[in-house]
Amino acid sequence: YGPQDMTARGGTIAFNLLDPQGNTFDVLLVETLANQAQISLRTGCFCNPGAGENVFNLTIDDVTACSSDLSSLTFDRYIAALTERTGRNITGAVRVSLGIASNAADVYHFLKFLRTFVDLKSPGFMHAVADHG
Repeated sequence: YGPQDMTARGGTIAFNLLDPQGNTFDVLLVETLANQAQISLRTGCFCNPGAGENVFNLTIDDVTACSSDLSSLTFDRYIAALTERTGRNITGAVRVSLGIASNAADVYHFLKFLRTFVDLKSPGFMHAVADHG
């Protein structure tokens, strides 16, 4: 996600992790495992309504169908409905930021963490979702 060249790039990187079949790892799983590895990152749609829907190329019909019952709509139910409707695991993105306090050891630790996902199969959507965004 973001610029395709070095123009207007910064120290923030947004991404999703995919398994060998192209299935997205649930961002909440990535966040939980990162926390256990003492890595700070953010997940979700970063308080930007519509950003996740846009990134995942959802249509207005997808969004409308999955949010029709507003009286009982929760993030968990919305994501589960989108996942069922589209057949894709749609839970936002992972975001990491590098700044003045970051160093090469931080980058190395993060890259080691990412390597743990190589050749793993995504378990799908994690249904134990708190209000997240």
